[in-house]
Amino acid sequence: MLYLPTPDPTAVDIDADPHATLSFSEAALADRVTPSGQLCGAKDPEDPTCARLHIEGVLKPLTSTTAQAAAAATMCARHPKATWLCHGGAHTGGKWFTIEPSALFFLDFYGGAADLTIKDYLAASPLTEGAK
Repeated sequence: MLYLPTPDPTAVDIDADPHATLSFSEAALADRVTPSGQLCGAKDPEDPTCARLHIEGVLKPLTSTTAQAAAAATMCARHPKATWLCHGGAHTGGKWFTIEPSALFFLDFYGGAADLTIKDYLAASPLTEGAK
C-alpha cells in the first residue's frame, strides 16, 4: 500500500492514468547498510548483486474506511517517523492505493532477471521481524 498526497505530481498523473511501476532496492534496507554507512553491504547499489524489484501494474485506490485505517496502521507500525499518516494523512488530502500487479522484474544477480511469476509473488509470506 502507498499514500499519495493530492497535489503531488504523481497523484495528478495517477488520476489521469493509473498505470505505474514501483521500484524497490535492497540498498534501502537498514540491515544492508554497513556500520560506516555504505549501502547494500558495501556494494555499489547499481551492481546486479544488489537486488532490485520492479512491480508494474495498476494503482487502485482503497475506498473503504476499514482498508484505509489498516493501511495507516501498517504504515505507522513500519515507519514510526511518519506518524502524521496515522492521523489523517497529508494536510492537503490524499489517497491510499494498492497495486494490482501485471508484471514483475526481479534482478538479484548477473545474467538477467529471475523467473518470478505474479502468482508466486502474491503467494509469498512476508518475513516476520527477526526471521531472515
